[in-house]
Amino acid sequence: MGTRKLKPRTCCGCGRIFSPLGTRDLRCEVCMQVHKKCEWCDGAFSFRSVGPRNNEKRRFCSNSCAASWRNAQPGRAEAFNEWMRGIRGVVLRGRSSPESSARMKANNPMSRPENVEKIKAKLKGRTFLARGGNSKLTRQQLLIANSLELPTEVAIATRAVKADFVSLPPCYKVDIASVPHRLAIEIDGKSHRLKKWKFLDQRKTAVLTALGWTVIRFWNEEVENDFDRVTTEIKRHLQAMPLVDHSNAK
Repeated sequence: MGTRKLKPRTCCGCGRIFSPLGTRDLRCEVCMQVHKKCEWCDGAFSFRSVGPRNNEKRRFCSNSCAASWRNAQPGRAEAFNEWMRGIRGVVLRGRSSPESSARMKANNPMSRPENVEKIKAKLKGRTFLARGGNSKLTRQQLLIANSLELPTEVAIATRAVKADFVSLPPCYKVDIASVPHRLAIEIDGKSHRLKKWKFLDQRKTAVLTALGWTVIRFWNEEVENDFDRVTTEIKRHLQAMPLVDHSNAK
């Protein structure tokens, strides 16, 4: 069973309509952001509020800065070396439990040949090219969507160009979209720098372009570090693009 999608709400901070991540979210992602300065590298960073007490405890921009600060404390190196002296050369193993292993194998549905054959039949003829979209929105995507009041996870049917591309999914989901303008906005993470994802992104852009859509892409780092420039560029595209028919969007 999939995760139930919550209805849009009005932010109690800025009054904008936003898509909540949880039932207790009363403010949008923009209003939930806490901005601080790292005590180790002096760099500015932001994070999603988790309550005043926990926000106060957050002192560093990353785990590496926190570790660097801890390791720089007086006596830290000596204490660590003393602790390591007792475990160096010791092989740590978990307790063997044949009963647990047998139970896990028995409860694994893929241990049954009929299930394996069923999955093989379902995947026959499908390739990694048939992947249509994401399953979970990132914080950066929600920041942009809530700021510009645009819908997320918009499904765009591909049947109009199915004869022009190999192994197309029934639809492509885009992170954020303005359907009246046929503008698709993709916010990509580090995994999209891999060769496979570069290829898939190029193919997705080609398919959407053939369907009459315009695709613009931003990195998560751009949203985090230059939020105003990203939103300004998206608004510029929207102002320059005419309203068009959007019968291919669902």
